[in-house]
This record gives sequence, C-alpha cells and structure tokens, in this order.
Amino acid sequence: MKKILISLLCIFSVFSLFAQTAETETTTEPTSSTEASSVEHQHLTFKGIPIDGTPEEFGRKLEAVGFEYNYKSQGSYWYKGGSFAGYNDCEVIVKAYDNLVYEVVAILPTQYRWNHLYNDYCTLVSSLKKKYGEPYYSKEEFVSTPSYIDLDDDNDKYSEVKDGHCKYYTGFSVGNWLTGSVHIEIKASGCVGLHYTDGYNEYLKARAVENDL
Repeated sequence: MKKILISLLCIFSVFSLFAQTAETETTTEPTSSTEASSVEHQHLTFKGIPIDGTPEEFGRKLEAVGFEYNYKSQGSYWYKGGSFAGYNDCEVIVKAYDNLVYEVVAILPTQYRWNHLYNDYCTLVSSLKKKYGEPYYSKEEFVSTPSYIDLDDDNDKYSEVKDGHCKYYTGFSVGNWLTGSVHIEIKASGCVGLHYTDGYNEYLKARAVENDL
C-alpha cells in the first residue's frame, strides 16, 4: 500500500510539473528578442494583411485593397478613401518604429449626432465580440461633465464628446500576447477608431526603445 501511495504521489508531481511548465510557456513574456523569436507566433492582420514589414510594403498592400496614400506625419502614414467593416471613405493610419509596422488604426467617417456615433461603436463592439470573444477591458461613461449638461439630451452628449469627456472604449486580446490586441474607442473628433496592435512587433519596438535608454 505504501509503495502504491508513493507511486501515485510521483505521478501527480510529474503532471503538476508539466502543467506549470506549459503555463509558464504561454503566459511569460520573453526577456530577449532572441527568446521571443523562438516562440511560435502569428502576426495580427488588418483586412487580411499581416501587420508586419516596412511601411512601404504594408502601404502597397493597403492600396491593393482600395486605399490611397494621403500623407506622412510624425512617422505615421495616412491613407484615405477605402472601405472597412462595411463603412466607406475610411482613413487608415500605419504606425512604424525603426521601419517596422507595429500598429494600424482604422478611422470611421465622422458622425455629427450622438446616436449615430454610439450606434457605430455598439455595432462594431458586437462584431468584435463575435470574432474575438469577450473583451478583457471596457469603459463606457462620461467624465468631468459640467452640472448644466443634460446627458439625456443627444446634443449635449455630442458636445461632451467634442470636449473630450466621453470615455467609451473596449479592448480585445487576440490569441496570446505575441499575436496582439484590438482596441475600439469613440474619439473626441466625433468618430470611432479601431487600433490593431501586433503583439510581437510592439514587443520589438519596446525593446528597441529600452536599448536606446
């Protein structure tokens, strides 16, 4: 009986060790770019385009799906005129660091009424939930609203958006941290924006910044 108990304890210990090892491999962030490159990962995509490569390479692929290059500002590349998630005349911002694309932002057309803006936000949040599951963070409220503002009034709500008091945003995790995340928000400019951040390239950007310090 004693031998049987000892054998069972050994088996449980081995299983526990395997479980801890697996958990560490999936949740622990690598400590070097060499270590990170050895981890299996898949780049996040935007309109089917992997968020990777140089801004020029990514831009050519955007142009192939209907966007037109507009201008460059502070290291970001702006495109216009394409469709995204059923909306026409959208803008896209391609962000890069050290000539490597790490984030793409889709900007929907500006709305001029709260109910239209809110409907855009809710529609896309619902679609993102279907694709990526439940969000890992969300905030939907107005902050620092003056006492004379009536938040039951559509016009007052929209004025609060323009004043930067509308904090409506939701974030979704895509795969593990190496794949990336999608963040959707109502912007003070009166439109909905979606940020697609590639986890691996964002990691390389952070490492490059640290190396400069």
